[in-house]
Amino acid sequence: MKDDMIFKLKTKSFSTLDIDEKHYLAVDTTMMGSPMRLGDLSMLSCMLFCLKYQLINRQPERFNNGNLFFTLNRVGGLLVNDIVLTLSLFPNVWGDIEVNAPGWYNVRQLISGGNVWAFKQYLDTHDIKLNDIVKGEHVVDPSHFCINPTNANKQNVFLFPVRNKKYNVERNMSDELLIKIINGLTKPVKLITKDIPDNFEHVIRSCNNVSVIRNNVSWMNIMLDIMKTGIHYISGDCGLTHLISLVHEGYKPAMEIYYNTKPYYIEKPLNQFDRAATLPIDFKPYSPYLTDITIIHQF
Repeated sequence: MKDDMIFKLKTKSFSTLDIDEKHYLAVDTTMMGSPMRLGDLSMLSCMLFCLKYQLINRQPERFNNGNLFFTLNRVGGLLVNDIVLTLSLFPNVWGDIEVNAPGWYNVRQLISGGNVWAFKQYLDTHDIKLNDIVKGEHVVDPSHFCINPTNANKQNVFLFPVRNKKYNVERNMSDELLIKIINGLTKPVKLITKDIPDNFEHVIRSCNNVSVIRNNVSWMNIMLDIMKTGIHYISGDCGLTHLISLVHEGYKPAMEIYYNTKPYYIEKPLNQFDRAATLPIDFKPYSPYLTDITIIHQF
């Protein structure tokens, strides 16, 4: 695949912040929407992954996989600690420094601003997979955390209910649905209730073989546990779903997504993906390596 099929860069001459023989480009969190959400961060990381390898292909004398990274120069929305921890799941994308980089080190030198979901629409429409862009590298790399890439010893089913979504209420999952899903499973279920204010005691009493992951467990530990022990992941349209969908074979559990979201028409174009502005955006998760995501549209 020709790299110019992905991005039409605005300039061939741009500046990077150079520290210890590494190149850094800053990214405004405004590119992820306001407030920043995990799903936005996941799709933006996917977009930057593609941009990184396009830059390497165009300037191999200057860039390589080990010396070109991105860093946030503004933080908003998610808690700062959550952001820093989550970025470490993308070792091929995000650098290990924080910097308030001036505008001329910003990725906006290269691509226009806009909604990152227009990029997803472009990938979906053209059936572009990340392993078409670069072989052997992955946008989310659990091996970075010494997790063994095998499903042989994975036994847990993780269920993360989508609840209390006010800007798209169709995604919300009822107690009745959760009970039906859990009681239809034969493996142990870990019900993730972190950051959900609801009382799940009724669901727990009505189900067998279920344990609860509560607020005292960090999101990073939850994500790593899914990659390490999860044989099955069940959820809806949410940020955690989009992040897990970016994990490659051997680490990613089978995914069953209850999806009932209205089409969304973006208001801002993103560089050459302008035509996506007149098309509905489909928010169902993007699976860049495999097609092992089961989408259940009605619930």
